[in-house]
This record gives sequence, structure tokens and C-alpha cells, in this order.
Amino acid sequence: METWLFVRAKRLSATSLIAIQTFLEWAMAEEKNPNWQMVSAVDSAVCWLHTTFYRDVLHNFVAPSLFPSSLSEEAKKSVVESGEKNTRKHLDTIEKVYLANSEFFVGNQPTVADYFAAEYMCVLELKAYDFSPWPKVQEWFRRVKLLDGWAEIHEAHRTMAKLFSGVEPEQPEPPKPVEPPAAAAAAEAKEDDKPSSPPSSEEKPAEQKAAAEEKPAA
Repeated sequence: METWLFVRAKRLSATSLIAIQTFLEWAMAEEKNPNWQMVSAVDSAVCWLHTTFYRDVLHNFVAPSLFPSSLSEEAKKSVVESGEKNTRKHLDTIEKVYLANSEFFVGNQPTVADYFAAEYMCVLELKAYDFSPWPKVQEWFRRVKLLDGWAEIHEAHRTMAKLFSGVEPEQPEPPKPVEPPAAAAAAEAKEDDKPSSPPSSEEKPAEQKAAAEEKPAA
């Protein structure tokens, strides 16, 4: 079964979209004097995600287990079991290969490969999938969710995932900015330099209070 997407009223297959995406990526990269080895690595990851990973996660695991199918119950069960088994294998590959020595799929900065992968992880969230057996995948997914715009763009997804699974996917809070030590020390010094207010009558030393009480009235 082939998935079709509609772009400007024209029907494009997933394979066509990969070709278009690759062409645009390379065309734009030519203007930036890029690291072609990295560009090739990103293309390789995107092709794997958009074919093998996509097929097993969506078509063979999540879709037949959540939506009506023309398959018999026995065939449907077999497809889902195979899809789930392969999904675990693919997560192993991401954990041990793509994220073995880097924070993102290709290096320590996010690329289009990370966005592709993260969207397919969102498909797994429709089943409240447990990523804890893959700690690097889990932490990487958390980092992607903290990228600019993710929370707002995926608000509808979180609602839909809760509708299907009963569990709303976690949206991590961005870390609070840490004040540099020099700035903190400067702020403390500024507080120390503030002139102190004169003591109130209640705060005057006991000796002054006693002298005032002993002073004879005029």
C-alpha cells in the first residue's frame, strides 16, 4: 500500500517527496559551501526513516492496531506483531548507531533527519509507546521537543494522542536560564552598595531608648 500526500492539489507519492526534498536540500546547500559528507549522511538517514522505519511503524504496527482494516483478524494480528517487532529493532538501530556518539541523528545539531524521525515517533505516541528501553532515543526525543515552535505546532497532536491512548504525551519545560556567576556577584555587590535607611524608633539601641526615658521633662 502506498501513502499519498496532496501538495497544491497534485498527488505525490512518498518516494517522490523524498526525491524533491533531496533535490531542494542539495540545491540550497550548494550556496552555503556545506560539508557534503554530512549532507550525504542526512540524506541516507532520511531515506531510511521515510521507507523502512515509516513502513513498519505506521503501516505494519500503529495503523492496523488503531484503525479499521480489510485484513482478517488473524492476518491483522500477524502484521501488527511483525510491525511491533521490527519497530523495536529500528529503535535499537537509532539507539546504537545514529545516537551512539552524538546528540542528534547527524552530529550535535538538529537536521531535517531529526524532524523526520521525531514525527514518526509522534505516531508511536498515539499508542502511548514506552521509549524507556532506549534511553538515548528518549533523551533525543526530549531535546527535539524543546526546539523552537515544537510545542505550539504539536498541540493538536497531543490532543489526538490522548484521545487514542488516554495519555497525553509529555511536553518538557525548557530549562531556566542559568545566571552567570559574574552577573550574580555583581547583583549582590549592587545590593550591598545600597544606602541603609535610618533605624526607626523601634530599632534604636536600648541605650538610646533608656536615655530618652530618663531625660527630665521641660
